[in-house]
Amino acid sequence: MIAALAFFLQAVALPGAAADASFDYAVVERIVYPGQTIGMDNVAVRQHTRAIPDDYPVVRTRAQLAGMVATRTLLPGRAIAPDMLRAPFAIKQGELISVSLQEGPLSIVMKAIALQDGTIGETIRVRNAHNGRSVCAIVRSPSLAEVC
Repeated sequence: MIAALAFFLQAVALPGAAADASFDYAVVERIVYPGQTIGMDNVAVRQHTRAIPDDYPVVRTRAQLAGMVATRTLLPGRAIAPDMLRAPFAIKQGELISVSLQEGPLSIVMKAIALQDGTIGETIRVRNAHNGRSVCAIVRSPSLAEVC
């Protein structure tokens, strides 16, 4: 009976996971509230001993967690899904930034006011500081965007 139960439990184990596999995952050591940046001093790595598939959505390393911003409250010792984090904003709403436009050999740079927060690679709205026109721009680095 016990042998049959052990065989059944092995047969229904999660696909892609070894029966005695374990994996590391990153956790915070103190509560992190939405909007707070996660410091490297607040990150620990724990080991999970149950069989879990390799593609299970959980932050696995300190590097993936440190420097990110929480979108939800993160509790100490709990596994963290990637959708609970976001990259820090490179441009903040209301900030005066440089916006460039490159067309062949022609390059134009203007000052603009960010109308939205944005991370690198995100598209945001900006307002030209001189004429008030609004355009979309792609965030390239802190305080620099490129016209869409």
